[in-house]
Amino acid sequence: MRLVKILWKDAVSASGSSGRWSGLDEVKSLEPVDVKTVGWVVKETDTYITVISHHAGETETGGDICIPKAWIQKLVDLPHE
Repeated sequence: MRLVKILWKDAVSASGSSGRWSGLDEVKSLEPVDVKTVGWVVKETDTYITVISHHAGETETGGDICIPKAWIQKLVDLPHE
């Protein structure tokens, strides 16, 4: 599998998962957040890339994420054994 480092922008919310009300000034100050992800590519299309950060054997995985390519700022292939 291909090992990569992905630098990307993620969406944010003032209320998060709490569902609380947010002040308008707090909402106006929101900006996407910079994220760094390292993982093995398990699927890549023209519009997204799916990576995992853990794998055991041929079928067990963990730390999976599917990132829209429009959100990716930089993608770097990493050396690995």
